[in-house]
Amino acid sequence: MAEEFSEPERAGPGPIAAVAFGFYLVLLLVVMLSQGVEVLPDRYAVAMLVGAVILGRGRRFVADWSPFIGLLISYDFLRGFADDLAGRAEFVLPMHADAAIFGVVPTVFLQHAFLNLNALRWYDYAATLLYFMHFLLPLGFAMLLWLRSRSEFTRFAASLTILPTRPG
Repeated sequence: MAEEFSEPERAGPGPIAAVAFGFYLVLLLVVMLSQGVEVLPDRYAVAMLVGAVILGRGRRFVADWSPFIGLLISYDFLRGFADDLAGRAEFVLPMHADAAIFGVVPTVFLQHAFLNLNALRWYDYAATLLYFMHFLLPLGFAMLLWLRSRSEFTRFAASLTILPTRPG
């Protein structure tokens, strides 16, 4: 690693800076969602970079987060290729297997049981929130670790990176 990034690990930010940073991220998230801006890892990373700059750790953020964010963005980019595989993906045999095991295709049953195109229910909002959180929580937690302990951040980022990929 370059010598300019070799300063000793500092303690996390003070309580006022941490609260201000958390408020900034929450406010940014609310604005993004209310304006219909999709919350993607690259956009969230830029938001965290702005916060790191505010906290005086912008250069350190770029050095520590670039590999991790690069992998996340690459994953998102490559995930888009899955749509092109639709003509080659086998889906009929698994549907028949589900029907043989359960008597119905479970996804079709669940859609008929819970889908209402005329009105949104509480669980529609809960599912949407849960979906958004699976993008935000790991990165937000990584940011907290990074602010507190770079070594813990490095271990977390490495473990998150080598986890099996999630569907969809």
